Amino acid sequence: MMMMMITSFSSLIVSVIYIHFGIYAINQNKSGLIHKLFFSVAITSAFWSFCTALFHCVQNKDIAINIYLVSLLGPFFLPAVVTHTVFAISQRNILRKHRWLPSVLYLLSCISVIGLFIPEAIVLDLIITPSGWIIELNKSSFFVWFYVGLFTSINIINIIVLYRWKMALASIEKRNQALIILFTFLLSIVLIYTEEIFCMFIKIQFFPSLSHVATLLWLSGVLFVIKKYNFIIISPEKAVHEILFNMMDILLLTDEKGEITRVNQQLTQLLGCSEWDLVNKPVADLFEEGLNLTNVKTLTQCRKNIITKKEESIPVLLRIS
Repeated sequence: MMMMMITSFSSLIVSVIYIHFGIYAINQNKSGLIHKLFFSVAITSAFWSFCTALFHCVQNKDIAINIYLVSLLGPFFLPAVVTHTVFAISQRNILRKHRWLPSVLYLLSCISVIGLFIPEAIVLDLIITPSGWIIELNKSSFFVWFYVGLFTSINIINIIVLYRWKMALASIEKRNQALIILFTFLLSIVLIYTEEIFCMFIKIQFFPSLSHVATLLWLSGVLFVIKKYNFIIISPEKAVHEILFNMMDILLLTDEKGEITRVNQQLTQLLGCSEWDLVNKPVADLFEEGLNLTNVKTLTQCRKNIITKKEESIPVLLRIS
């Protein structure tokens, strides 16, 4: 009984953390699409965790089955909301071009929900253990395997989308953001499959549920990026940085030692390399004749030949200040 209460209480704590995360994100920007989706993921996960807490509290098997079926609304809709969030973070252009995509995702989730009206199509039995109820799923059910296939395929797509997004970024700061989001997402998927697939067969109960902790882990990664890098938060400083980074002219900034501190997208495309390859390197190494920035106190204009990654020489007009 004590272990069941611990399992229940741990799931309740996780649900409170989810709500806190969701409120924090939506307070940053109440009209932003990503913030709204982040809030939706957090609230859906909180509902799932709260129902799980109730599920492990009750002693009656029939009541436990009903609570479990209601709780499945969380994991059934979560893949669609998470995927919508992933595309909003990394592929906004695709969402604008294919406005039907979110509708398809939520429609697939609704097909899974139909199974809730046929309890025996999902749950064969509940087994009581010291740490709570363990569900024995109907492994021959269409709805069970439909959800497993949907969950697997959607998350493979999410991983590919996040990885391609990360590799397409030229800015070091943006790549760091993408790496955190991708890494926490991969780790969350590993935890979910550990509990939902492997542990389902050996009948081990974790507290709190690894599935709940997994989604919490990914949201923590996104929240960390929001707080540290002001991700998806528009500030005057960030707006200026975006303007400089995306301006048509090539731009590079150096420190007093002549080492590169920042470059824009036009320069990385011209040289055929990433910002990672250029930052902290002497600016003189980019030019055939070198570049002496000593004693440059006013605006200076000169012609130089810049060297690309393929050792090609391209003439450029420099304005140095």
